[in-house]
Amino acid sequence: MVAHHTYGSPGNASRYRCRGFIPGESRGATYLWSNIGGRWRLDECKPEPLNKLTLFVVLLPFVAKVSSAQFPASQSRPVQVTGEIVYANKKVEPVKFEMLAILNGISVEDIENKIHYINEKGNRKILRPKDAEEIRFKWDEQDVRMVSRKPRHEATKKKFMRLLDDGRVRLYEYIKTYRFVGRATIDRARVQTTIYWYVERKDARMMMMKPLGFKKKMSKYFADCPKLAERIIAGAYKAIDAGQIVQYYNGDNCR
Repeated sequence: MVAHHTYGSPGNASRYRCRGFIPGESRGATYLWSNIGGRWRLDECKPEPLNKLTLFVVLLPFVAKVSSAQFPASQSRPVQVTGEIVYANKKVEPVKFEMLAILNGISVEDIENKIHYINEKGNRKILRPKDAEEIRFKWDEQDVRMVSRKPRHEATKKKFMRLLDDGRVRLYEYIKTYRFVGRATIDRARVQTTIYWYVERKDARMMMMKPLGFKKKMSKYFADCPKLAERIIAGAYKAIDAGQIVQYYNGDNCR
């Protein structure tokens, strides 16, 4: 089902179903919003391949970074979260991170490039991904790890990428927002946010999960687990099933 001209805000995206996809599950549903005279309108609601500019409004405890026009100040607030920085030499520094809370979540994308923190001496500082191995904190009873890695389509700089699954193969999530503005008016701005998933082996071999060439590339990547490779070739999984694939591999199926 495609929803046309539904007015509300991107924060209400969880109320809409997209051909069986639920946005809270990050299952590849596209939500394309337009700001029309100060009102947000839902123009499209459909599944898209992950390598397209697809919009996910993540309303689990994590939400993508959005503009103040999308979420008014009354719906966002700065918060301090107790956590720790892990450096390349394995030194761990306890700190308080300063983040932006939106609705019931935090802006993960807002801390992918840098994060503000307060050290034990009370000094405010800025941490960038190149300066640490990872950051850790807890939000809504969940342990969150943001690991410093270099996404393949962001080849120039490292980012703090959220670690979703840690095992023989790791699964990372990387969020990026694209803003498009119409001819000469900000009222016609369009916002699209994409979630990219990456898998990484212990030898640091990292690959992005994407539909193009998925069966060939992923069956080769997981060739040391014939059962999983066969399932991928048979079409049991798609690129959006990254979490299931990694869980299968890290479980007892591929020992």
